[in-house]
Amino acid sequence: KETKWVQSAALRVRNRTVGSVEVFYSEEMPELDEGPFVKEERDLIDGIAHQLGAMIERKQLEEELDTHRQHLEKLVDKRTQDLERSEWRYRELFDNVPCMVYRGDREWRTDALNSFAEEISGYTVEEFMSGEVDWLDLIYSEDRNRIVEENMRLTRRDSSIEQEYRIRRIDGEMRWVKDLKRARFEDGNFAGVDGFIIDITELKGTTEQLLCGEKLATLGKLAGSLAHELRNPLGSIINSIYVLSEAIPSQDKEAHEVMGIMKKNIFKSERVISSLLNISRTSPIERKLYSLKDLLDPALTDVPSAIEVMLDLPEYLPQVCVDRNQIEMVIENIVNNACEAMSKGGRLSIRAVAVDNAVSLSFADTGPGIPEQNLLKIFEPLFSTKHSGIGFGLSVVKNLVEANGGEIEVQSKEGEGATFKVTLPTGGVLHD
Repeated sequence: KETKWVQSAALRVRNRTVGSVEVFYSEEMPELDEGPFVKEERDLIDGIAHQLGAMIERKQLEEELDTHRQHLEKLVDKRTQDLERSEWRYRELFDNVPCMVYRGDREWRTDALNSFAEEISGYTVEEFMSGEVDWLDLIYSEDRNRIVEENMRLTRRDSSIEQEYRIRRIDGEMRWVKDLKRARFEDGNFAGVDGFIIDITELKGTTEQLLCGEKLATLGKLAGSLAHELRNPLGSIINSIYVLSEAIPSQDKEAHEVMGIMKKNIFKSERVISSLLNISRTSPIERKLYSLKDLLDPALTDVPSAIEVMLDLPEYLPQVCVDRNQIEMVIENIVNNACEAMSKGGRLSIRAVAVDNAVSLSFADTGPGIPEQNLLKIFEPLFSTKHSGIGFGLSVVKNLVEANGGEIEVQSKEGEGATFKVTLPTGGVLHD
């Protein structure tokens, strides 16, 4: 039973009284000077109350911490899910945007790249990111120096540039691209570039066709009309020369010599007429696999004996995937030009080498070479360095090469001969 003798101690949690600890005697005790509880007992009861308060406070803190922990875990889970969704949306946008998006560091190494790079170039993102493939190496040699110079200027100021150039895909196909990039700077120092690249091959082809079509439409019609108008009279003239040759006595050597000169010039006129007809004709491309030797042989049969032909074709050389008639016309034109440049004799070196998914075929002559100021204009229509030329040959050659997915370039120094290099796509097949 409870007695009137009780010792109470406040139970405090976080500096707030939340209860008390009370100790009773179970029987009546005589009252001492300091009461029924001595000091040691009172201190013990106070200590018990303090410990109980501390235990309750610790338990409350643990429960609150657990509640906060659960709340934080939910927040972290939600934020993680939001970040994952955001990253997924960003990655989906990054990969699905219909252009090649990239980021380069200060050394122009690829830092980030989306999957559209593979659609444009044929190479994988991993090949670019690992450094196994360098985008600069895909740029046509004729465009590369200009692009490098423009890129170097970009590193010196905070600006953006827009570039158009050609690249060679993994399958050897040529593609026109537009490259829009902007420089990044940190603390005033060049830190890299961000940009995107779009394939403008179809647009470029359409634009060039329109411009070239407008420029050459009249010329083509005129060329075809002139060719037909001239061919018939020339046919009559050659027949007349034949009749005259038969009528002139064989002893009259001077007259026969004159007839020979006339025939020679008429045949030269026939070649000019054929060039004119090639301008006005358009033939569909039928690309198949051919060996370079088969394509070269027809053009080499008529090389003058004064010209030495050095042929270097590796035994195992990939076949090229081209239109036979068109590429034979290309080779014949280049070989004929080389022979005409070496009218007094010389050496024509023809060398082929496999490069990636293409074959590079070079024709190097020992003629007088091409003046530097003419190199950039040599493939333009109506431009010719020959006194009797009309300037259609190499422009047709360039169009035919590019129509077959290849490229052509010329290197020359005046007095040191000229080298024409034709690069043609392969079908990835080796022939024995």
